[in-house]
Amino acid sequence: MPKLISFVCDACGTKGDRSPYICVQCDFMIFHQKCARLPQVINVNHHDHRVSFKYPLGPGEWRCGVCWEEIDWSYGAYSCSVCPRYAIHSLCATRRDVWDGKELNRVPEKVEYIEPFKRNDDNTITHFAHEHNLTSLGQGGEESSLCGGCVCPIGSCTFYKCLESKCSFILHETCANLRKKKRHFLSPQPLTLCLESYLLPYSCEACHQVFFHGFSYSTYLRKSLDIFCSSITVPLIHGSHDHHLLYLKQRFGDVKTCQSCGMDETEVVIGCMKCDYFLDFRCATLPLTVTLPRYDDHPLTLCYGEEKASGKYWCDICERETNPKTWFYTCKDCGITLHVFCVVGDIIYAKEGKHIIYDDNSLLSNNSSSRPLCHNCHCRCPGSFILRAEKWGYSEKRREVKFFCSYYCFIISGYAEREVSKIKLRSPPWTIGNQIQLME
Repeated sequence: MPKLISFVCDACGTKGDRSPYICVQCDFMIFHQKCARLPQVINVNHHDHRVSFKYPLGPGEWRCGVCWEEIDWSYGAYSCSVCPRYAIHSLCATRRDVWDGKELNRVPEKVEYIEPFKRNDDNTITHFAHEHNLTSLGQGGEESSLCGGCVCPIGSCTFYKCLESKCSFILHETCANLRKKKRHFLSPQPLTLCLESYLLPYSCEACHQVFFHGFSYSTYLRKSLDIFCSSITVPLIHGSHDHHLLYLKQRFGDVKTCQSCGMDETEVVIGCMKCDYFLDFRCATLPLTVTLPRYDDHPLTLCYGEEKASGKYWCDICERETNPKTWFYTCKDCGITLHVFCVVGDIIYAKEGKHIIYDDNSLLSNNSSSRPLCHNCHCRCPGSFILRAEKWGYSEKRREVKFFCSYYCFIISGYAEREVSKIKLRSPPWTIGNQIQLME
């Protein structure tokens, strides 16, 4: 109908004002021109199964699997034939960050589930991430060992350990069961589980965490997500907020401020639009409990701030004042408070001895009795890791060795000679000025 006319599109349920497609035989069923070309069958990254366009959706109470808003059943939408109560708004399902752009009508569906390991017997497996067989050792007993998948202490969890006497590879049972391929709302393309050696980017696409030395999920475009960001599902119930949080991909120029760290995020956040409450992915994936034997024998718990806090609080690591109304770690037994940065740092889930950016730069555990001075801020390095940088001096023909307390100090000192893009730098509480910078 090539004329100006006000209407409500039967395919998407939104208003239009000109040149719709209509069907007189169906009592003037009316579509936007764009909606008339909607694909029939597609894959979306918010759901494991294919979804098909259906008009009308049908009676019932429906809620969109992407935006979590109500769907009017009298209009068209995408639904899943396997999951009878799953549906998505037509416009939500065909967003660029949700749909990969492929029409799958009359394309045979390939149900592909690749086991991450082969089970040899009740206690022994062969995992694709390791050359030797692994055996199940029940729970606990390896508190100081790091899992090869998530790079977290084994703690009291069930785990697998290498059978070879000279091999120290160890893996949480949950990490051993990670799917080799999956769909996730952070990527329109399917994700593939990769080993650390295949990880080309230096940071996670979602949280910008640098040097994650565990498993990751990557696309064929080499965009990578660490296993913590890729494990988030929406709607997310987070302990810091009463309502569920949804994934929000921002338009160019939009800025959302993280409720935890106060940093501005321009790309992706999770949040509650009704309450104007947002978290970046780094803060949303902070560990709820941490053990730092060097400072406290008890587990530290993440606290989301105390509104009625009074008096001054001090961090036992950097010995500087903390703001109790913001997030911090605390010990329920000792009552101490610690800055989030002082506990987790800006290098987390890393392994000692690994090289960073260049082979001349490496990570060292900060576990000696004498802590070195940071070359940039001239403070004693309080974190779990020390960055050791080595390069040729210009004045003398010899190699200079410098130590840095954090990745922040390493970058702003100029030792990272190559461009490091999309990495957010959080200033440690002990640095002068406590400024926050973003490398563009």
